[in-house]
Amino acid sequence: MLRIFFDHDLNHKIIKGLTKRISDLDYITPLTLGNIDESDANHLKWAWENRRVTISHDVNTMTDAANQRFANGESIWGLILVPQSLPIGDVIEELMFIISCSDENDFENLIVFLPFL
Repeated sequence: MLRIFFDHDLNHKIIKGLTKRISDLDYITPLTLGNIDESDANHLKWAWENRRVTISHDVNTMTDAANQRFANGESIWGLILVPQSLPIGDVIEELMFIISCSDENDFENLIVFLPFL
């Protein structure tokens, strides 16, 4: 199962829905870490150092931050981007599948946009 870093802008209904359906969900948020004001680049760096896949609604700025890391020869542990236009129930279902059925190395250096399935 994936270890997750939920970006601070992700709809909390998604997080709540996932925690209800995946009892042992291993996740952390910037609020939990006390670094909510950090840049996307710093969030991706933290997620890399802690082997966590980042999930975010920040389609543009997170993509830019990840691509900048690549340009600098750095890596990401994975980035799953969720457009805000997707229905919350559909997002929860897709993320449940991805989180539960993936290995921690499956998303290394990948940027994935939902819908995935």
